[in-house]
Amino acid sequence: MTSLGARIKALRGERGLQQRQLAEKAGLTPSMVSQIESGRLTPSLPTLGKLAGALGVAIGQLFEPAPMAGSM
Repeated sequence: MTSLGARIKALRGERGLQQRQLAEKAGLTPSMVSQIESGRLTPSLPTLGKLAGALGVAIGQLFEPAPMAGSM
């Protein structure tokens, strides 16, 4: 799993969304979301924008490492 895919999966999990739900919100197919999360597909910039919008974050936040547990 790529760091981008892992980050998207983590953000999706934090929001309690299933892949299918994220795909619907972003206007993508569940298969595409699955492939992005697993690192089999590198999303285009417009696709990153759709995912970021559906997750309620800026595109840049998709590339940030997840905060360490317990750090504030």
